[in-house]
Amino acid sequence: MVSVAGRDDSVILTVTDDGKGVPPGTLAALGTPFSRPVSTEAEGSGLGLALVRRIAEWHGGTLDISAGDNGRGLRLSVTLLCDLRLSPRPVVLAEPTATLRRSGSTAPLLAQ
Repeated sequence: MVSVAGRDDSVILTVTDDGKGVPPGTLAALGTPFSRPVSTEAEGSGLGLALVRRIAEWHGGTLDISAGDNGRGLRLSVTLLCDLRLSPRPVVLAEPTATLRRSGSTAPLLAQ
């Protein structure tokens, strides 16, 4: 699930899945370069989340990684600072009817 929320001083993009997740001791290491869970069968170099963290930090933001709902999957939240109170007009983060296309299927872009 992908969601976007706005506060007075920030915007938070959250991606949550309900996959197998990772062991609790591994969560703290995710987001550092070349860090991968030992038991994973997925391919990859362990750079993806490290790049997301670095890009967020370059923009004054953060990446938070936690277990998903009921301990399953992962929840990734990117928080970017921006003062929405200074905007001269309402900020539209995305149209509620927008869809995300993936593998020929559609899913709601915003689910609240």
